[in-house]
Amino acid sequence: APPPFPNITAVDAVFLQGDTTSTCSATCAGGSIVITWYVDGDPAPLPIGLKLTYQFAQSCNSQSPPTTTGLINNPVAFSIPINGPGWYPVEATFTLNDLPCDTNTYTFTFADSIYVLPGLPPVITSGPTFHCAGDTVPINFQCTGCDSVSWSGPGIVWMSSTGDSVRVDQNGYYYFSYYHTEYGNTCTWNSYLSVFAPPPPPIFSSPSNGIICPNDSVLLYTYGNYSGFEWSGPGAITLPVNDSIWVDEPGDYYLSVTLYPGCVSTNGPRSVLNFSSPFIEALPTGTICANGSVDLHVVSGTGSTVQWQAPLSGTSSQQTVMQAGIYHCLVSSCGIDWDLSYTVVATGVNAELDTTNYVLCENSPLVLTGPPGGDIYQWSPSGQSGQTLTVTAPGTYQLVVIDAFGCSDTSSFITVEEH
Repeated sequence: APPPFPNITAVDAVFLQGDTTSTCSATCAGGSIVITWYVDGDPAPLPIGLKLTYQFAQSCNSQSPPTTTGLINNPVAFSIPINGPGWYPVEATFTLNDLPCDTNTYTFTFADSIYVLPGLPPVITSGPTFHCAGDTVPINFQCTGCDSVSWSGPGIVWMSSTGDSVRVDQNGYYYFSYYHTEYGNTCTWNSYLSVFAPPPPPIFSSPSNGIICPNDSVLLYTYGNYSGFEWSGPGAITLPVNDSIWVDEPGDYYLSVTLYPGCVSTNGPRSVLNFSSPFIEALPTGTICANGSVDLHVVSGTGSTVQWQAPLSGTSSQQTVMQAGIYHCLVSSCGIDWDLSYTVVATGVNAELDTTNYVLCENSPLVLTGPPGGDIYQWSPSGQSGQTLTVTAPGTYQLVVIDAFGCSDTSSFITVEEH
């Protein structure tokens, strides 16, 4: 049989670390509570098998923590949210039972305050570290408040005694741990920095499309922690040596920058274009075939606006039309308004043959003639081409006519009979 439920006469619960604790976090502190159980008036460990549950009023992760099962005769861990040094309450309800073997329970409430001394983490200042092949470079790193720093990585060639300076000769990730002791508590934090080949300097333009509007110029510029700016392109002899240039000549421009002595990065080309007047083009042609369509496309520079006029509407650069006519649109480009128009014409291709009865007389061939206006004539079933076809045998014939615009028409079948 299990031992009887102990006769608990008193409980003494205190903080394991005393009334003051220090922490490495600026937002959370923790510790342990030691419980001394008095059985029949004397301090004594409780029998193994009893169940201890507890619920704290709050924790770092929750304003209403769940009930937790603890280990008999072991310290109970707690955590509390903090926002600076000072006194913070710690409250919890403890319940001891031996269910289902025994219905007796013992419950007590713990309520005390603990003084927290948060350790403020050191301040890390860092930036990108660029490394050109064959060089040894210092990692761009500074720690304010660090007692020491330890490093690991693929190409460390030198490190100061405290780790506050480190030089490397390879690209890659460099991991570091930094330490600080305050209020007798040594805290450790971990992070990493990367060393990599210098990226090409970005080249931007204003306007963004790089088009030189009439009587204007384009601004090319970059930004970043660079020096030794060198632009090249049309008129390279006179280009300034700073982070921006104004250009009025079309062509491809390049930029080289110095990241540190001997380490240069280049980007380009950045194309600058001459302004071209907008126009309308028709695809595949400006001629509309019977039951066909034509796509009208406005060709203009980036940033242009388009407004089609009646009978069309909308601001798309492309419209599909199915009838001949004159179509208009207003285009605004480089601050200039253009009234554009395009005339779509209808084709008149025709392949119909005379519906006269065709009779083939003995020893007298018959000549079939297609209507004028075609560019290509194709007869079937013979496959012969040309506007005329000489028939020497009775049968059924058909003509396909294609004009210079690619439009086609097919005749009805005609029958040639023998006399």
